[in-house]
Amino acid sequence: MTPTSEVEVRPPTRVIDIRRDFDAGDSGRHGRDQWRPTPRQVRLFAIFAMWLAAVLGTCWLMGSERVPAGTVVAGVDIGGLEREAAIDALNQTMGPQVQRPIKLRAGDKVVRVEPADAGLVLDAEATVDRLLTSRWKPWDLWHQWFGGGDFHPTLNIDVSQASSELRRATSAVLQPVVEPKIVYDGLKLVVQPGKDGLAITDEAVAALASGFPGGRGAVEIPTGQSSPAVSRDQAYEVARGIGRRAVFAPVELRVQGRTFSVQPGQIAKALTFEVRDGNLEPRVNPAKLRPALAGQLAQVERPVRNATWDVSGSKPVLVPSQEGLGIRDDALASAVEGVLDREGSERVADLELAPLKPKHTTAEVEKLGIIEPLASFTQDFDYAAYRVQNIGLAARKVDGTLLKPGETFSLNDTVGERTAEAGFTTGPVVGAGGRFREDLGGGVSTVATTLWTAAFFAGLERVEQGAHLIWISRYRPGLEATVYWGYLDLKFRNDTPDGVLISAKSTNTSVTVTLWGKKQYDRIEARTGPRENVKPFATVTDSSDSCLPQSGVDGFDIAVDRIFIRDGREVRKQRFNTHYIPGNAAICTKEKANDPKSSASAVR
Repeated sequence: MTPTSEVEVRPPTRVIDIRRDFDAGDSGRHGRDQWRPTPRQVRLFAIFAMWLAAVLGTCWLMGSERVPAGTVVAGVDIGGLEREAAIDALNQTMGPQVQRPIKLRAGDKVVRVEPADAGLVLDAEATVDRLLTSRWKPWDLWHQWFGGGDFHPTLNIDVSQASSELRRATSAVLQPVVEPKIVYDGLKLVVQPGKDGLAITDEAVAALASGFPGGRGAVEIPTGQSSPAVSRDQAYEVARGIGRRAVFAPVELRVQGRTFSVQPGQIAKALTFEVRDGNLEPRVNPAKLRPALAGQLAQVERPVRNATWDVSGSKPVLVPSQEGLGIRDDALASAVEGVLDREGSERVADLELAPLKPKHTTAEVEKLGIIEPLASFTQDFDYAAYRVQNIGLAARKVDGTLLKPGETFSLNDTVGERTAEAGFTTGPVVGAGGRFREDLGGGVSTVATTLWTAAFFAGLERVEQGAHLIWISRYRPGLEATVYWGYLDLKFRNDTPDGVLISAKSTNTSVTVTLWGKKQYDRIEARTGPRENVKPFATVTDSSDSCLPQSGVDGFDIAVDRIFIRDGREVRKQRFNTHYIPGNAAICTKEKANDPKSSASAVR
């Protein structure tokens, strides 16, 4: 038997390419799944690329880097012009236009605002860039062919300056809200109700800008009714509560083992009620309380003295500072306020003496370089009791004000609100439409005019300044100023490298302001231009009880140039434009209104 042979069965041989598998890794395993464009997709992509190139080529050929034809900006046709040409056209053509006053209608009155005073400046470059088309933007083809039309210019606006000028221009037309007041007549409480106000809204600046450039019809300024934050009932509740308890009994102050008494009448003279977070809260004015306590506090205090300059002669003389020891004003006010709502033995406050540092030390003041008068101006006025009181009080508050380099003077901040409690009395002021009316602080504008005229000739920088609505003949036209609490202030900045000291003195018929420092120029001149756009006044009759008779004065525009002279030549010039409305002559039909003692004719 033939032996059976054993056969070895092996699996098919597999040849492995190690390099290929190693190099491919995971991607090698899935490489066959990667996307590759099909011939049809390649053809579609090529068609799209050719279409895009055709569109861009068409835009390049048919478009342009120009302003669309038919484009008009504030009456200036710049259609079809390239960028630089369009900018030049706007600047040259609109140059005179941008200086025209903008007419604003506030309520039933029309006022004017100078664009420069309101911080409105034409931005010709931004205006053109907003309208310019480009070859590289397909959507600009539509604008190139159909984008013409009338457009408003782009402006650079100083919102703060515009708001301030709007408040000034409308101050005599609109009425601010009046919060209720609690005042003392002796020890008797008097509640003065508040009044609703009419004021411009936040949209007023945008409305002003829409009227640029001027020379067209009046733009309506949005106004809104505003109500006092404190209601009448709230005011009476405060008066019946802490208002009465505050002056019910004396307040005792204990200092250094001594006890000083503040009598109810003294508290009443120093106490006011201010609106804080919708409530009337008592506030003690230490400046009014100190005179009543001067004799008592002198037993424990050593007064502080600021360094200043004696300007009684032709040159300022430094008066050194002196440290003091006493009760701080804020501590005195806080101590008295803290016990006003208490009764009996609890109306006692303990106070500590503290070192009193001078606000201006000898070393600081000496470095300010005040060596000579910069400018001085005297404004005369006819005698009137209200003028003597109000002008004299304002001048005393201004006198001795020291401005360091870069500091800004504010008449409203320095003099404070013109109230009866502050010592001011009523007198004629220029009201709506240029008509005189009675108000507290009449005559303070005489101090404002004197201050601004002195600052003008001293060369100091104007920050905020506005003229009367009508020209008052005792003032140099275009070179005067008025103020209105809450709406218009007089502000100028010490833009010199040295200090400036303000001295102010008044008599029964004049007030003089002198600014002391170090001169930067040989002299400063004022060149007044002619009166333009003269508008005659009318004559009106008035049968109201509040009528004040007055003579008429024409309205006009006038420009005053401030010329800076150094080394015998003009080195700088500034222009100040002023617009006066006609001041109508007023005939009062009631006999008591025509009493010479109440006549406003003499105000001019």
